[in-house]
Amino acid sequence: MPRKKKSDDKKCASAKMDMTPMIDVTFLLLVFFLCATKFKQLERRLDAFIPKDVPSQGGEPPPPFVDLDIKVRTVTREGETIPRVTILNDEIDASYNCGDPSAYWAAVGETLRGYKDGPFEKTVIDATDNCAWEFVALTLDQCIAQKLKSVTFAAKR
Repeated sequence: MPRKKKSDDKKCASAKMDMTPMIDVTFLLLVFFLCATKFKQLERRLDAFIPKDVPSQGGEPPPPFVDLDIKVRTVTREGETIPRVTILNDEIDASYNCGDPSAYWAAVGETLRGYKDGPFEKTVIDATDNCAWEFVALTLDQCIAQKLKSVTFAAKR
């Protein structure tokens, strides 16, 4: 086999390609397309505000939408602070035991379960000024456990 000449080795060494300009152009194109592309926004849920006082197609009016009004107040009896929960002007008929309050809150939950599928737009918890926040939080827990709609708090008057 004939041996290569030294001049051929120099030609191969000088034919080396410089990749820097090609990498620069690639990154410039990448940046251009990132800036020029408009990304499609995800479709978001839009709340429809349908008039509630217009009768339906069937001719009979829809049931009135009202708020499920829950009033929470604190009563001091024999040196103990006990809660009083009133739902739509009906007070919960259960005794409160400071040693084991779970029975009282279970009764509140059972009462709220009956209102779960009612025509209520939202649930409003109204606490009196001197009400212990522990009772408000436990009432809120029962509303969440019963999956009531839009639980909010009444504004301070």
